[in-house]
Amino acid sequence: MENKKEKKLRYLIFILIVLILCAVPFVCMFFAPTTETTENRRLAAFPSFTEEGKPNADFLQDLGAYFEDHFAFRNLIAAADGRLQSLFGVSSVDTVVKGTDGWLYYTASANDFQGLDAMTENEAAFAARNLKLMQDYLDAKKIDFVFTVAPNKNALYGENMPYYYLRTDLKNSMDVFAPYLAAEKISYADLFSVFRAQEKVLYLKRDSHWNNEGALLAYETIMDTLEKPYDAFLTAPVLREKTERGDLGKMVYSVWADPEWNSYYTLPEAYTFTSESSDVEAALLTTENKEAKGKLLMFRDSFGNTLLPFFAENFASAVFSKAAPYPLERFVEQYRPDVVIAEKVERNLSDLLVKPAIISAPECDLALKGMQTAGEGQEAADPPVFEESFDDPTYICVKGRFPDATAETMVYAKLGDHTYEAYRVVNASGEAEYLLYFKKTDLEQAEGALAVILKNGATLSQLCSAPITLPEAETE
Repeated sequence: MENKKEKKLRYLIFILIVLILCAVPFVCMFFAPTTETTENRRLAAFPSFTEEGKPNADFLQDLGAYFEDHFAFRNLIAAADGRLQSLFGVSSVDTVVKGTDGWLYYTASANDFQGLDAMTENEAAFAARNLKLMQDYLDAKKIDFVFTVAPNKNALYGENMPYYYLRTDLKNSMDVFAPYLAAEKISYADLFSVFRAQEKVLYLKRDSHWNNEGALLAYETIMDTLEKPYDAFLTAPVLREKTERGDLGKMVYSVWADPEWNSYYTLPEAYTFTSESSDVEAALLTTENKEAKGKLLMFRDSFGNTLLPFFAENFASAVFSKAAPYPLERFVEQYRPDVVIAEKVERNLSDLLVKPAIISAPECDLALKGMQTAGEGQEAADPPVFEESFDDPTYICVKGRFPDATAETMVYAKLGDHTYEAYRVVNASGEAEYLLYFKKTDLEQAEGALAVILKNGATLSQLCSAPITLPEAETE
């Protein structure tokens, strides 16, 4: 029978082994730190003891984030954890859903798959109208425009979602949004219908994006919508290789992610990068092709990574931006495009509600005869707020809440003899707000007060009014 000393020694040895195993990632961090990640993000940098000449109050928290990203053997440990948890049919990463038959999906798309938290009718109307103002701005400059939505993977191939994510009869955001796109006559390339008509699976099993064949189809659909001639690359040699390690696969299985098949097109590569970076993940890329014609400005997200080579081959110059909100007016003035494309993944459609394109508020004709003022049927609202745009300090944002918002409620601003249509957006609390952008130089020359006007059907009412108050310039 084991005596007390032997039992105590066994416990001590066990505790010592556990402590050594726990200490290995930290101790070895001094010799073999993790310097690369398989996730779609940057590793945390070593924190500074001071910030702007003051002690960094978050130093310990930042140091913890640094250790979490850089401890030794991090990728191997993550890979082992991913493989172990996959045996039980679950994902080791909360941002990834493990489906059946080796399929992986973004968790962020799960609610939309089930019809939960979908756009409301008001939100869909606001978003579509915001796009219409963008399209009208480009139409006035005789610039061709097309908007397209990259479908969530489970919107097309949802049969491999786990059984506990039940597909319901509820509408998802795109179901609600599509009729408003049609009502506003948005130039829209419908990738949902085109992809669903294909027998082939055109998304990667362990990636959140389409494969290269899907990218080519999306490119062709967008160009068809523009009704412009283009190279379909029908004679381009295609190489099939099982080398694609998807972004979701790398997030879950890290260095042990399984490769899958993808098609690689050998394009003429007549284009060259004129930007400092040629990394498709870069926020801004520019290309030039002396053998092509036309100037393209494309706002895109990660789905545009595989679209880029096709469009770069087809335009004499192209600008590819991941900026949100779209710096549309500034880029149009800077790059003088003939064509503007806006591509947005389905799960991020809400961006159109909170980050509409930055353009000077569009002027419009609005007969103000018989308009009610505050006090004639409604309470006076808070005055509009004038603040420097966080995204582009050369613009002033004018914004405020408007009550009892409906899909039909339009918002305008009157300044002097000019009337402007406002964006309708939704703030972080889910409240309806109006938003207008003005170039700072234009407001500096304006005089008088700005009145905010609501239009419900044939009824006009003044919501509020305030003198122009430009924010003071910051001084060091």
